[in-house]
Amino acid sequence: KKRNREKLNAYNREYRKRGLRGHPSDNYTIKQFLDKYPVCQRCGTGIQLHVAHIKPRDRGGKHADNLIVLCQKCHYEFDMALRGFWQ
Repeated sequence: KKRNREKLNAYNREYRKRGLRGHPSDNYTIKQFLDKYPVCQRCGTGIQLHVAHIKPRDRGGKHADNLIVLCQKCHYEFDMALRGFWQ
């Protein structure tokens, strides 16, 4: 148990800047996507990155082609702009 906890803590330290948390297997697709697009696709920053869904998951947007990498600020603005559209 201790060895697994140490591996998970090392994983969390490595990916904290990218906004990833949790078990590595849960974030496999997100990790691949961030390796492919290491900066915000709107403003170009590489800090506090989030993988956002263009179409909400509850509306059927669960596939990898529905993802976009945004920084925290752009993600908030993106969600606010699309909130009315998807309601």
